[in-house]
Amino acid sequence: MTTTDPSAPPQVFARYLTVAGSALTDPALAVHITVDVTDSRHHETSTLRPGRIDMWGRITCTGCHMSTETCGGNDYDQEDRESMSAYLADKSRPAAQAHAEKCRAMPGQ
Repeated sequence: MTTTDPSAPPQVFARYLTVAGSALTDPALAVHITVDVTDSRHHETSTLRPGRIDMWGRITCTGCHMSTETCGGNDYDQEDRESMSAYLADKSRPAAQAHAEKCRAMPGQ
């Protein structure tokens, strides 16, 4: 189940309730989709050309603390940041939903 939660950080594109979150009606137990962006200004040893960025879709579960990159790549044009963020978030949805449908973990377990 996808939810829109006003308390979710702005960088979260979608939130899928886990099995535990659905059972407890707790929106905090969820899988979040975010997009990690790295640009050449943030790393002294970066191999990125100026104005270029790395972008990776990421899913993170608040129940079991699993976090993994799902898709993405290197050397995108800075001007494509918004459209690529939406694309990578969309490509991450199947992995987020699949994890949410199976995860029964609760924080502190």
